[in-house]
Amino acid sequence: MALSLWKGLVGIGLFALAHAAFSAAQRDPKAITMSEVGMMLNKMLQDPEKITADIKHQLMKEIRKFGRKYEKIFKLLEEVQGPLEVKKELVEFAIKEAARFKRRHLIQQLEEFLEKIHSNYFQNTPNV
Repeated sequence: MALSLWKGLVGIGLFALAHAAFSAAQRDPKAITMSEVGMMLNKMLQDPEKITADIKHQLMKEIRKFGRKYEKIFKLLEEVQGPLEVKKELVEFAIKEAARFKRRHLIQQLEEFLEKIHSNYFQNTPNV
């Protein structure tokens, strides 16, 4: 289970790494070299549990914030790549965290998001 979760979350980490490299290159073209990108990539690939923990930590921070600004939460969840189980696990984690802080409106939206994930998955799978 941890391996499949890791595979799905590596996509987010690679996206963040590419974004950081692109941003640094825009500011100063000589700021980042390919060897630095490789070192960051190796560091990310060596510690998949840290990637999962970082995503969960970001979700927890966003859920705790006051108000109904949930865009960042759903953006984090939409960017998760990997099998259905990985996405489902993170959405269920967010639902539990929202319940902990009594965010009923967010829970409803997360449940709708989970249903959307399921329906999209089953629509896109070929019939055997």
